Amino acid sequence: MARCRWRARSVQGLVLAAALAVASPPLAVARAAEPALVAQLVKLHKVSGTVFSPDGGRAVFVVAEPAVGKDRKSSIWLYESATQTTRKLTAAGKQDSQPRWSSDGKTLAFISSRGDDEPQVYLLPMDGGEAQPLTTAKGGVSAFEWSPAGGMIAYVGSDPEPESPEKENGDDEIVASQGFGPLRLNVIDLATKTSRKVLAGDRWAIGMFAWKPDGQGVVATVSDGFKPEGAIDRLFEISVADGAMREIGQIKGVEFSDLKVSPDGRLAAFLASGDGPIPHDLYVQTLAGGPARNLTGAGVRGGVDRPVADPTWTGPTSLTFATQEGFGGAVYSVSTVTGRIRELKRFQDNDVSALAVSGDRMLYAKSNSVTPVEVWASTGGTERKVTNLHAGFAALVAPRLIKYASADGFEIEAQLFTPAGAPGPSPFVVLVHGGPSGRWSNAVNDRAQLLVQQGFAVLAPNIRGSVGYGYAFVKSNRADWGGGDFRDVMAGVDQMIAQGVADPERLGIAGWSYGGYMSAWAVTQTHRFKGAVVGAAMLDLETQWGTEDGELIPYDTWYVGTPWDNKADFARMSPITHVKNVTTPTLLLVGEDDSVDPIAQNWQFYRALRMNGVKAEMVAYPREGHRVSEELHSRDVLTRTTEWLVDHVKGAGK
Repeated sequence: MARCRWRARSVQGLVLAAALAVASPPLAVARAAEPALVAQLVKLHKVSGTVFSPDGGRAVFVVAEPAVGKDRKSSIWLYESATQTTRKLTAAGKQDSQPRWSSDGKTLAFISSRGDDEPQVYLLPMDGGEAQPLTTAKGGVSAFEWSPAGGMIAYVGSDPEPESPEKENGDDEIVASQGFGPLRLNVIDLATKTSRKVLAGDRWAIGMFAWKPDGQGVVATVSDGFKPEGAIDRLFEISVADGAMREIGQIKGVEFSDLKVSPDGRLAAFLASGDGPIPHDLYVQTLAGGPARNLTGAGVRGGVDRPVADPTWTGPTSLTFATQEGFGGAVYSVSTVTGRIRELKRFQDNDVSALAVSGDRMLYAKSNSVTPVEVWASTGGTERKVTNLHAGFAALVAPRLIKYASADGFEIEAQLFTPAGAPGPSPFVVLVHGGPSGRWSNAVNDRAQLLVQQGFAVLAPNIRGSVGYGYAFVKSNRADWGGGDFRDVMAGVDQMIAQGVADPERLGIAGWSYGGYMSAWAVTQTHRFKGAVVGAAMLDLETQWGTEDGELIPYDTWYVGTPWDNKADFARMSPITHVKNVTTPTLLLVGEDDSVDPIAQNWQFYRALRMNGVKAEMVAYPREGHRVSEELHSRDVLTRTTEWLVDHVKGAGK
């Protein structure tokens, strides 16, 4: 679909004025006011994709490196259990991801964009040699899995765009229905390098899939007729020889992930949302058919009722998995026979992700609020750091974990950052996380660290709708954006004022995505904030629903329904509806190519603020999507956010 290109529309007088207003010094030159800490905070690495070799002697994981200029790279690293050492395994200067071991552990397959930038499957011999491309799929490969015997690889990718005859110059119309394509299941024979589609025709679209242990077929979520705005909810067994299909059951919910078949081929495990917006609980489904069974949810006896991640079969009837619990997390095991859940390890003061398990060995990424992420190995309960990705990182300010009661009794957990040696109430900013089904965790909070360095006290609350506090809490702001969640924010502000932490005359608010929405909403509802930063926000929910990436619609539809059924709710919960109330100086930041929260609604809000005489600034970042990733753009976001709040909040009344 065509996207709004704000620079191309500058011929219109009003837009020209707005474009001039957002003009800024060239980003290629570091800005004089940039705090030194910014340069470190944009150099954070991320870890994902951890998986042990079949014998448990080695493991691989993916390290996403900080952007250099416009380029962001990721590489695969190897961990040796015997020596507890790690080293970089791939370094092609591109994006390598999804490492998978062959059944004999002699070959590693992964997806890389190192060729013509279309992601393809590459094979790397583990006894030495260079990685070689395996697939040449014209539409690229999005996911793949080795067959149990190792002779085949199944992969999914979108169909390539059909070849079209050469068109005359300017004959370049965009047909909306051709903007999305279904994912197809293919199998490639490693001996002959020949690839074939498993399902013929246009009827079926594949979601997640996993091989059966006998290697004769896969279990997959399948959509009957491609609908980019619809959820996949049918589970099939599919023969890779002839494409024969047998329906196993149906999965109810909006989103699903992590489909894995048990070692004996009797059960499939997966994460699903049930009646909610995100995959939250661990389910098992017998491949013989029948309903799926929730192993971890709120209604399960002994369930943990926390978001589950990284499930791994550790036997034919047992799984391990990680959870998000408040600001921390834990690792559990569960029996599919008895349903008994046993805690294996708790990470109260850390954020843990990318868990891999082999016997009594675990490998995971761990960080906390003052220590950036590193990879840790745990054997028999004893853990050891095995990477040094952030050596010499600047000292950061540790937050305090607090709890407070919201207006209607909801208990809210938050991190509180306070500047050292503050003589009295400090200028204060509340930071709201994205989502809404997101959370603040025990990880480095870059904006909080920059603000506390500038003398601010900062509150990072997990308001209602956050994950990590049970499914009822996740669902508590459904069709109520700007209601209970906003009261949670303001209750935290009032609590900090009452405790002498926050200066009531110097209050600010900032956030990104849903956090940006809450910042915009707040300034339409109260004049108490002296400055606000609205990042990549939803500002007109009807425009948002109708123009965002089509594959994300089930998530938003679960929260707010559809505009034709709930038009009054869409208007009621949209900041643009109440924009005339705003008096707070507001900075809007957005990626020019954001397809999640498209730029058009930012123009609406910015224009309304200017027309109503409110001090406002809007900055759009070329080439950026929902997350700003280029190095100089990332630095500008952090610096500009800090400067705006220093000028309008810390400097209020001066």
